Amino acid sequence: MVDDHSTDSTLSVIKPYVQQNSYIRLIHGNESVRNKKTAIQTAIDQAGGELILTTDADCRIPSRWAETYVSYYKKYLPQL
Repeated sequence: MVDDHSTDSTLSVIKPYVQQNSYIRLIHGNESVRNKKTAIQTAIDQAGGELILTTDADCRIPSRWAETYVSYYKKYLPQL
């Protein structure tokens, strides 16, 4: 999760999840992180995983969304 200094309440909503789940990390963007594109790039640059999924805080994703992508990835092992 990247804080891109937006004015909505995302930061206050996500903080309890970050505190309760060690696999969620909150990245506080510096002054240059003030838009979605830069925030996504900042997160990708700091990601340590083999597979990276991105979404925006105001998106509504279906249940099992991430599981579906991971399942496809494991089955087909697409080469990038």
